[in-house]
Amino acid sequence: MPKWILVDSEHLNDTWLNSSSPNDKISNTGDEEYINLWNEYYSDFSGKILEIGAGNGFLAKNILEINSDVDYTILDIESHFEMLRENIGDNVTFVASSNYESVFEQEWDLLIETHCLSETPTYYYADIFNKLKVKNCFVIDYGNSDKDPYFQPTLDAWFNNRFANKNKFTNTKLIGGSKKPIPVYIGKEK
Repeated sequence: MPKWILVDSEHLNDTWLNSSSPNDKISNTGDEEYINLWNEYYSDFSGKILEIGAGNGFLAKNILEINSDVDYTILDIESHFEMLRENIGDNVTFVASSNYESVFEQEWDLLIETHCLSETPTYYYADIFNKLKVKNCFVIDYGNSDKDPYFQPTLDAWFNNRFANKNKFTNTKLIGGSKKPIPVYIGKEK
């Protein structure tokens, strides 16, 4: 395990230790380009969604407004739940990162992950990619090869081996994408 990772009971690396809110680490308003991509690829989606690391809940809130027939679950740091409930409401289920293995007990229709798993310990994202049963994915994450050179190849291998229909492209309209285009992974079972 790389020495830069400091692990605690919530399976966090040093980026998120002692975080009571993600607001100091992400945009307070959210990125409208997430919604544009959602509308382009999943506007008619229905089913069970697992979002890992929901930030301030911007994407979840918008998806719940756009898609009425979804069962939404968020896997995140427990200290973020209160803020997420305030931003999204009570129409989601929360799973604490300390209990992340419980998400392996069911199959998900869609995994959403935006710049989160690349900020977790290697064993954590490897477990997610190896054990999570998911039919579709909406992933926006470029990793951080300086700190963890294993993330990007692990994500790419999972994506390439898991989905029958896959579309990987870069997006320069996402916040920060003008400096370094950000990979977007759209994986679909059908």
